[in-house]
Amino acid sequence: MCGLIKREELQHPDLGYAFLSEFCSQGYASESSVSILKEGIKTHSLKTILALTLIDNVRSNAILKKIGFSLKKTINIYDHENNLYEYLV
Repeated sequence: MCGLIKREELQHPDLGYAFLSEFCSQGYASESSVSILKEGIKTHSLKTILALTLIDNVRSNAILKKIGFSLKKTINIYDHENNLYEYLV
């Protein structure tokens, strides 16, 4: 799955994705995320999209940087330290 959600804890919608292990490392996260970003920007006139990932999630951190997100800061959310990324249009 891949999509945008609006969490009460964050000021802007954020991108989220999760794939079964047999579908990892095949480019689906990058491809679907770029599509979701484009649609969110077009349909909802979004100017800022966020993304959260656990600090030690090497793959997701790399994917977010690859598709244009910038690391904004580290935050504690849901009792875990997470990297907060930002995508500006």
